Amino acid sequence: VLAMKSFVIYQDRIDMSVKFAQEAVAEAEKFGVDLRGWIGCDGIKDQHKFQEYGIKKFLQDKIEKLPGVQGCFLSHYEIWKKCAGQDETFLICEHDGIFIRALPIDIENHFDHVLNLDPYDHFNESYNEKVEKSLTLPINYQPAETKSKDKAGGYLPGAYGYLIKPEGARRLIKFALDKGALPTDKHIGVDIIDLKTTTVPIIR
Repeated sequence: VLAMKSFVIYQDRIDMSVKFAQEAVAEAEKFGVDLRGWIGCDGIKDQHKFQEYGIKKFLQDKIEKLPGVQGCFLSHYEIWKKCAGQDETFLICEHDGIFIRALPIDIENHFDHVLNLDPYDHFNESYNEKVEKSLTLPINYQPAETKSKDKAGGYLPGAYGYLIKPEGARRLIKFALDKGALPTDKHIGVDIIDLKTTTVPIIR
């Protein structure tokens, strides 16, 4: 069992989100991960937090126009803030991030800032088939192969399961304060942080 601070972001006012988070916690438990619930921000009710945190700009239409994307960013940002002030790695999941295998004991030795826990494109129609086949393969590590690019550089679609170290958190926070905010997955870009990924999914 890895004694790592581990969080699952969910919306306590939305029944489906609560249900998803409960399933995520139950599946993580099977692999020795103690996922703690983290009540996410509401992009409408918590709008004031951008100003309070000193985030003055939105850098993309999607985050500027969609309160849900703003709430998602704030939820991750608040965990980054917590991580940045501590001396340990955090695991961050969204409510639909489901563990399918255990975290290797030495996983923290294989990245400097952020390690994404699902290298596959979940929008691909063969995703489920690839995930099933991956269960017999060993876990290795690689620099993230990013196809898409935004103002923070190449990124991976989705931020539903990743590990982050304090220095990674500090860099993501600094970019938000200096430049502005992007949708969460686009904010975790290779121009800001060293982004690595496992070679097979640990979370799907």
